[in-house]
Amino acid sequence: MVKKVKITDIAKATGFSSSAVSLAMRNRGNFKQETYDHILSTANKLGYNFKNRHKKSDTDFQSIALIVDDVQNPFFQLLYHHLSNAFSAENYFIALIGSDDNIDMQTRILKNLQKDRHIGGIILVPATGTTEQDLNDFAHTDIPIVLAVRSIPTHNFNYVGTNSMVGMKLATKHLIGLGCDEIYFIGGYAKNEAYSNRYAGYTSVLNYHDISPQNTWIINGGSSRAFGYNSMNTLLHKNIVPQSIIGYNDFVAIGIMDALFEHNLHAGKDIKIVGYDNIPEAKLRRTPLTTIENPAKEISVVINRFIHEYNPNIAEPMLNLSQTPRLIVRQSCGGIKSKT
Repeated sequence: MVKKVKITDIAKATGFSSSAVSLAMRNRGNFKQETYDHILSTANKLGYNFKNRHKKSDTDFQSIALIVDDVQNPFFQLLYHHLSNAFSAENYFIALIGSDDNIDMQTRILKNLQKDRHIGGIILVPATGTTEQDLNDFAHTDIPIVLAVRSIPTHNFNYVGTNSMVGMKLATKHLIGLGCDEIYFIGGYAKNEAYSNRYAGYTSVLNYHDISPQNTWIINGGSSRAFGYNSMNTLLHKNIVPQSIIGYNDFVAIGIMDALFEHNLHAGKDIKIVGYDNIPEAKLRRTPLTTIENPAKEISVVINRFIHEYNPNIAEPMLNLSQTPRLIVRQSCGGIKSKT
């Protein structure tokens, strides 16, 4: 049996790193022309198969791995639903995999997926604290990898998501427009890139309106319904009833509303609440939740197109696309109920 030539074999033969070889073979990187020529020539001599390994027949099913930090988060279930719809016509199925927001677990998952010849692509929502260094080993493979929803600082990966800073600005502006000058921000992890962007959007709008955000207004450390519930209960037990709250996501905001209800307080009447993501449950609450829509369907369509057209042997600009979020006004902040 003829041994399959890998990027690492070409790297060993040329003396360059695997990363450099992969970049050069896709006509990327800042190399001299003779370096490109040497690497490509060596690849040909070794018998490297330049044919796109992901081209498949009409009856060949492959899986797309969707790796998320929390499989219980309803937004990721929504994203899974839209991705399944987007890929169903092309003989792909979506495998939803949880990393438990753990970088080591995420690395083990990625390493195992690299060995699976039936993997047609990887969609990664990075675990909290993920850096480019954590993903370096996976940046230069033939498998299309795209970061989704959540980016990481300074990376060389394709990315599709939304502009979290803009979304948070919309939420904060909406509450200020309703007369609020005390706006809490509950949920999220400080090391999370999406959190950093949302926090920046939140503080920039407050500062623009000469509202100084107080440290006590910022409560982070979790993104679950339980975290929202427990955080709100802690405030209420201290006899603190904020004028308004933005939940890091709808899950957190719903937990906040659960705690309010137990204390005979009501969103929209006693306190204004805004969520983030527009999960299906948001509009089904007893008091429908005002939220920022994270357009999962649009994200799925772009990812589908990227993976479908991906060819590791054709140099293309890195995909870096942020969809525009929008405000959905419902009753939880006293606004008019939306039919959306």
